Formats: sequence, C-alpha cells, structure tokens
Amino acid sequence: MKKILLVIMMLITSVIGLSKSKITDKTFKGEYARATNTFTYIKDNLVFPNKTLTFTVKDNSGLLDKIYDFMGKKYGVGDSDIVTFDVKGTVSKNGVLTIRKIVNYQIPEYRLHASDFGTTPASTSTTQENSETNTTNDSSNLNNPGTFFNQETGN
Repeated sequence: MKKILLVIMMLITSVIGLSKSKITDKTFKGEYARATNTFTYIKDNLVFPNKTLTFTVKDNSGLLDKIYDFMGKKYGVGDSDIVTFDVKGTVSKNGVLTIRKIVNYQIPEYRLHASDFGTTPASTSTTQENSETNTTNDSSNLNNPGTFFNQETGN
C-alpha cells in the first residue's frame, strides 16, 4: 500500500513539474532582410484573410551572422538580399522576435543559380535587352532535322 501511494505521489509531482516548464517557442517561416533587421511573417488564417506581421530581430542563437557570412562568401548574398528563414523563438509585446534556434534557411534563387539568372539582379535587364537584339527567326533549321537534334541514337 505504501508503494502504491509513493508511486502516485511521484507521478503527481512529475506532472506538476512538467506543466510548469511549458515550451513557449513558436516556429516562424518568413523572410528576413538584414539591412533593416526585419523579419516578415505571413500568418495563415483559415477563414479570414492572411495577416502580414513584421518583427525586429534579436538573435540569441548566434547563427544568423555566421549564416550570412557563409552565404556572402559562397554565393555573394549581401545585406540587401532577402533570405527565407525557418526559426524558433518568441515574440515580445513590443514586436521583437527573439530567435533561439534557426531550423532552416533558403538562399535566394537568383544568387544560388546565378548562371541561370545572370550574375546579379542588376544585370538581368541588360541580358534581356541583348537577347531581344540577337533573336532571329530562322525557319530554315525547322526543315533540316539534323540541326535541331544533334544526337545519335545508341541502338
């Protein structure tokens, strides 16, 4: 009987102890602009229109600067680029997002695949102008099947 009572008391104290240590971190997926130190989060409402919330960022994880340094060295990401982050943290009443953990990040596509988009976003306008001037309507290649597919079949 004493053992049962002891086990029940242990269970009650463990439940009380776990209920006091609630995890208050939420996961936010949004866009971060380092130049303005703002995190833009779109709150998905099922019935009502979505809300766009903007927070000032305070980084407690210490990873935000390291990630930006890596992206800057490897892909040329600067402070003016917008990077998508998936972070865990808390929001205070004055609109400050305190980041405790960075779960995931996404490098901007125009920096990740610079050869597909051009070297920089500023050079895409000159690339489009050059492609418009170099475009020719060559219908003679359509009648000649050897020039359209320059591949030999292996069988």
